[in-house]
Amino acid sequence: MVAFIQVLFSEESSQQSEADKVRVTDSMALLSGLKSSTVYLISVRAQNSAGLGPSSTSFSVTTKQPPPRQPPGAIQWNLTNSKIFLKWEHVKASQNESEVTGYKASFSEN
Repeated sequence: MVAFIQVLFSEESSQQSEADKVRVTDSMALLSGLKSSTVYLISVRAQNSAGLGPSSTSFSVTTKQPPPRQPPGAIQWNLTNSKIFLKWEHVKASQNESEVTGYKASFSEN
């Protein structure tokens, strides 16, 4: 019987000995706190009271770039009856940021 599963993950540029380890008791794991725009090497192995089994073949995953830091600019609005029409300048992502694929407008009663 497998007591738990060990998931090892490390930045591609670091040594395997510097890998972070996550212990799970099911066949799923959530790896959080990862850096953006970073390649991670990931492997999985089982462990029980007799010790650790062999590691799976490593695979690499590249995390996404962060969202743009710049908010939309030059916001204009127009009130017509019970409707508000909004318009703003497009946000251009910098080279180290993810491309803008949409916007979310939020509103609440004051």
